[in-house]
Amino acid sequence: LTKKRIAIKGRRSFYEVDRTRPQAEALLRGLVVTMYGRLFKRLVASMNVAVGTGVAASAGARSGTPPAATELALLDIYGFESLASNSLEQLLINLTNERLQQLFSERCLLSEQALYQREGLTYQPVGVEDRSGAMQAVARVLDVLDDMGQQRWRGLRDATDSRFCDAALNQVGKVA
Repeated sequence: LTKKRIAIKGRRSFYEVDRTRPQAEALLRGLVVTMYGRLFKRLVASMNVAVGTGVAASAGARSGTPPAATELALLDIYGFESLASNSLEQLLINLTNERLQQLFSERCLLSEQALYQREGLTYQPVGVEDRSGAMQAVARVLDVLDDMGQQRWRGLRDATDSRFCDAALNQVGKVA
C-alpha cells in the first residue's frame, strides 16, 4: 500500500514510487469499500439462491405454475445508543432512527398484529416500547436550541447559556 509499481511500456521492469500517507489511506479505504461491496453482493446472491430454492420454488414446481415471488426483508433500526460521549450529530441520527423505528412499529408490527387478531390467527405478540415522550423532549430541546441560536445570531444579549438551560428544562417539563 505504501509503494506504487509503474510498468514502463516496452520493458519488463517496473518503477516503484513511494505513496504519501494520505494516498495510502485513500487506497486502503478504496480497498475496504471494494471488499465490503463484493462480500455484500456475494451474501445477497447466496441469500437469493437460498430463498429461490426454498418452499415457494418447490411448491411452484409441483403445481406446474411458475414459483411465487419470495421476499426476504431485513430491517435493522437501533434505538438510542448509550455512548460515552455523544455529539449533536449522533443525537440527531439517534432521534431520526427512533422516529423511523416508531413509524415502522406503528405501521407494520402493530397493524399486522391487529390483523392477525381480527382473523383469529395465532401469533407471538411483539411488544413495542413507546418512546414518544423521550422523542418529544429531545425535539423540544432542539427547538429551544434553534430559537436561542437565532437570537444569538441577531446579537440579542439575553440569549445566554443559563437562559437556554432554563427554557429547555421548562419545555421538557411540559412533556412529562
